[in-house]
Amino acid sequence: MASEEKVVLHKWSFNLSYNTDDQSNPKIIFTVSDAITEKTWVKCITKAEYGNDVKEIGKAYDKLQPEIDACSLACQYPENGGALRIQFKNKDGSSYADYDLDEQ
Repeated sequence: MASEEKVVLHKWSFNLSYNTDDQSNPKIIFTVSDAITEKTWVKCITKAEYGNDVKEIGKAYDKLQPEIDACSLACQYPENGGALRIQFKNKDGSSYADYDLDEQ
C-alpha cells in the first residue's frame, strides 16, 4: 500500500497583544505569521476606533483577549498581495469576528 504524502502549504501562528509603548496612543495588535512563506501580517486597532478614549481601548482588549482565545482561527491567504483575511469562529462554528491584516 502506497503511503500518502502530505504537503503543508502554510504553518500559521497568531498573536494578540496590547501595546502601550506610547501611553497616549495604545494599540491592540493582531499579528499572523506563516512559517512556510516567512510572511507576516498585522492589524493595529487604535484608540481612535474607541472614541479616542485610552481607557476604552484597554477595556476592549481585556474583553477581546479571552474571547479570541476561546475561538478557532481560519486564514484566507491573499491573492495578488492583498490583505490576509482572518476569521475567528466560536466553538459552535458561528463567526465571532473577521479582520483584514496588511502584510509587513
